[in-house]
Amino acid sequence: MPLVLYRFPITPVIDEIRFMDSFSWPRGEDGEFTHGATDIIGHRGEPVVSTTGGNVVVQCRLGNRPIAPGVGNSPNGGNYAVIADYAGYFHYYAHLMAFPSVRPGSVILPGTPIGLLGSTGNAGSPHLHYQIWSPFAEGEGAEDYRSSVFRRRFRNPVNPFPELARLARAQFGVSPTAAGRYHIPPGQFRC
Repeated sequence: MPLVLYRFPITPVIDEIRFMDSFSWPRGEDGEFTHGATDIIGHRGEPVVSTTGGNVVVQCRLGNRPIAPGVGNSPNGGNYAVIADYAGYFHYYAHLMAFPSVRPGSVILPGTPIGLLGSTGNAGSPHLHYQIWSPFAEGEGAEDYRSSVFRRRFRNPVNPFPELARLARAQFGVSPTAAGRYHIPPGQFRC
């Protein structure tokens, strides 16, 4: 089933937010793995909402990987939440300012508040690390990564950028710059 997002994860209220396709950017000391996510940069405290409907993961184990809570704190991701949508994708929202406002097992709708934009964990500046995985991801948008933030627990990350770009155009009326960056000023949301 193709990935479909229904709501952009941040509606800027305080200041502009920015993002570009950072999915394949090298990570690690020698670039031995790729980012596997899109970082959305903004002002600390901007509201972060769910991009889709689903359930907040209670805990998960795929294959022989360790059990992970669906809401918690990790050294790299800081305060995070994982939401399983109805198509089978897992959505990871990381670096939230405080512990997420959603609770494991909760049923949520697109636009449900998750937390506030922050820089917890291994983050130099406030941003949302938004990553999507599919246990059955193959084909367009899916790549086999030797390592990424949650490759240890899930299967292949799927690039969220095309859907985020579509939502930025539809919900905020913005187009990318020549360099492929999106800049969304506060107060631009339209239904």
